[in-house]
Amino acid sequence: MKKSTVFKAGTIIVMVLLYFTFEPIQQNTKQALFIMENLDQGLLEGYIDSFGSFSTIASSLLMVFQSVVAQLPRDILVIANAELFGFSKGVLISWTASLVAASACFWIARAYGRKASEKLISRFKLERVGGVFEKYGKHLVLMARLIPSLPFDLVSYASGLTSMRYRSFLIGTAIGQLPMILIHSYFKEAFTGNAKVITSGILFALAAIVAIFLSRTILEEKTLKNFQNKGDEKSA
Repeated sequence: MKKSTVFKAGTIIVMVLLYFTFEPIQQNTKQALFIMENLDQGLLEGYIDSFGSFSTIASSLLMVFQSVVAQLPRDILVIANAELFGFSKGVLISWTASLVAASACFWIARAYGRKASEKLISRFKLERVGGVFEKYGKHLVLMARLIPSLPFDLVSYASGLTSMRYRSFLIGTAIGQLPMILIHSYFKEAFTGNAKVITSGILFALAAIVAIFLSRTILEEKTLKNFQNKGDEKSA
């Protein structure tokens, strides 16, 4: 049996055993799901704060759990971190936890493939973005992270299903998610109405600037590749 197969099976078995063996894990998982589904800001902050000195770890694990399993808006978690830990520490926790969450989705897709990914996120969504990410993935991650309407987890799973290097994915995610985290951490609210329109407009404008830059980069890469191919043909 291949080592990769043993690793995959072992990981699943360990996670299942942990869940069914330890009742506190079951209770906290169910409670976390309830809170995330109801999107109750006050309840979420109280839940995280109840872990005391381990609250930063609890918040980070909740971010990963939300991305991999629940796939719900991250805004309330980012705001909760800013409220509980202050702006600077809250931003750092949200940013770091988001990177870990994105990496978890990326490696689940990379290790277990499309069938497993489709059980965690819709097949229709993956098919819609799959082809584009396969072709331009390393260039699109940064821009995709800036677009508010594009699900965070979808980008991570779709990237993991391509041949994209993890380093390219991580850099694009690290830079692209920062504006949203900074905005929500500073204002400490989930925007609605005009505020949401303005915030989305700013992020879309940033995405447009990145898109222009990336289009130029892709064009330059294609031009260089064409010149190299012509040179190879002449030398042959």
